[in-house]
Amino acid sequence: MSAKCEKEMKDEKLKIKKAIEKGNKDGAQIFAQNAIRKKHEAINYLKLSSKMDAVASRLDAANRTQQLTQDIYRAVPNLQRALGQMNVEQVSTNMDAFEKLFQDLDVRGEYVSNAIDSTTASATPADQVDSLISQVAEEYALDVSGVLNDAKVPQKLPETRVQEGSKAKVDPLQERLNNLKS
Repeated sequence: MSAKCEKEMKDEKLKIKKAIEKGNKDGAQIFAQNAIRKKHEAINYLKLSSKMDAVASRLDAANRTQQLTQDIYRAVPNLQRALGQMNVEQVSTNMDAFEKLFQDLDVRGEYVSNAIDSTTASATPADQVDSLISQVAEEYALDVSGVLNDAKVPQKLPETRVQEGSKAKVDPLQERLNNLKS
């Protein structure tokens, strides 16, 4: 409606122009009054629209709040049941066991990774590795002085420590690794 009033205001301005061209002072004043009235109507429609948008926004927020309240109301009994069934001691015991297993897995994974790295590194001669790095660096005009000096390629397998007198305590994973090596 505001846009319609603004269009009518522009039409009234054109009528003012025509009235002035014809020398019709009274007609120009009437058209000017109409244009001003249409301008005020357009502003009033904008104000009304703004107020309606605010009311709609408040109603929407109230509706969403009501829905959220109902969802919370439905969730509370389920949370109470879950809290009542939760055994804190059992959860603590399970988490401790999980943490110990995770640490054991970390240690064994690191050992296997080191063994694989040393085996792979010993299979590839260090001078060939340095030569290839230098060749690629020359192709791309890169400075590799720091890379070649810092690159340390292990030349032998890691030693496994077995305490004297405790050969009966050989780790099953270590035993499998030894069998795979031979």
